[in-house]
Amino acid sequence: MPMSPHLSPGSHNIPHPASRIPHPGSRIPDGRNARLSHLKVISSLWATSARRALEHALDMDDLAVLVDVLNASQQRLGLELGTELALDLVPSLSRLLDSEYEDYLIAGLNTVCTLTKAVGPALRDMEDAVACGFVGHGVDLQMEERQERCRALRDELVAMGPRLQVVATGKGRSAHLASRVLKSLQRWLHSESFG
Repeated sequence: MPMSPHLSPGSHNIPHPASRIPHPGSRIPDGRNARLSHLKVISSLWATSARRALEHALDMDDLAVLVDVLNASQQRLGLELGTELALDLVPSLSRLLDSEYEDYLIAGLNTVCTLTKAVGPALRDMEDAVACGFVGHGVDLQMEERQERCRALRDELVAMGPRLQVVATGKGRSAHLASRVLKSLQRWLHSESFG
């Protein structure tokens, strides 16, 4: 069966982000030219690694570009996220959740949901291991670093709780998504902060 030109090889029918970039002949307002250039760089990185593309988007510190990348990569993002990349992503997600733009808020909520599903089990397992005394005996630097990343990520996610609760009291799609994210966070983080 022939592949769509908008699917990246081995993507399991996940559209390639380049399929969302406007054609070169289309007229683009001047303010969007820089954004298009950034997206082209990210698209070329995507071909080798979605993780590298996301890291590049985070380094750009351009929320519009980040929203485009997150929207294009939601299906693949869950496969790429570990605690380290999630920690890098959370500050930008907090900015998206605080945005006045509905599209940014929706992208942030969808990504927090994806992030929670991807790293929630690791956070809960680490929390359970610490509570049971399985962690913290002897010197294991990798385990200590992992425990610290999990603790920091958990704290960042808990800090999003008040904003998510405000959004959840509203109406529309963002309120529904925020409620779903809060339930997911409560499930994975054993936290009463989201009740």
